[in-house]
Amino acid sequence: MKKSIIFLFVVFSLPVLAQTEWKEGMLLFRFRPGIVTFNDGSKAKSIFNYYTVEEKMFFLDEISKETMTFANTSNIIGITIDSRFFEKARGNAFYERIDVGDDSFYVRWKSRVVSTGKEGAYGTRSQSAGITNYQKNEDASHGDLAKFSQEDGIRNDIDCEFYLKINGTFKKFDSAKSLSKLIGGHLQELEKFVQENNISFKKIEDVKILIAYTKK
Repeated sequence: MKKSIIFLFVVFSLPVLAQTEWKEGMLLFRFRPGIVTFNDGSKAKSIFNYYTVEEKMFFLDEISKETMTFANTSNIIGITIDSRFFEKARGNAFYERIDVGDDSFYVRWKSRVVSTGKEGAYGTRSQSAGITNYQKNEDASHGDLAKFSQEDGIRNDIDCEFYLKINGTFKKFDSAKSLSKLIGGHLQELEKFVQENNISFKKIEDVKILIAYTKK
């Protein structure tokens, strides 16, 4: 039976205009076509984007032209957006899987909201003004969604963390030392490789090189 992503999984909706307002907090510049894969093997198509501030996946309802999120993600394996796969992780979050040969690691995309202050006289910004027009639409059973007015001077700094999935559990690593604990040692070799190759634990391509090295 064909699944309806609209009626079975909607928890919260906002006008489609919000796409522009959220651009800084969204992982992708625009909503992109994708496919949800459910635990029972069924699939559903929609147009998706990932909101890094709340770490939630959003989709567009093509009929109502509203932006929506999921009431329950426990029955979802993951979502493919273009050629990128986002696997269901903790809570309602999705981690992007990065394949390295026959192995993989995961990227947790997240961000923090930074207030640059409200604009004052002569174009100056008051850092002490903070976020005064923050609206939190909350539902006790379904979670919440943050919205901000552009005049508040809001900036979303998108960041990422890296994980390995070990026995079904996501384990974070952010250094040669923490990675060595997850793969069973080889700290000195890892530290030497990181130093000689200028590996940054903030760059996906660098981490791909490092993970590939651990498999040799």
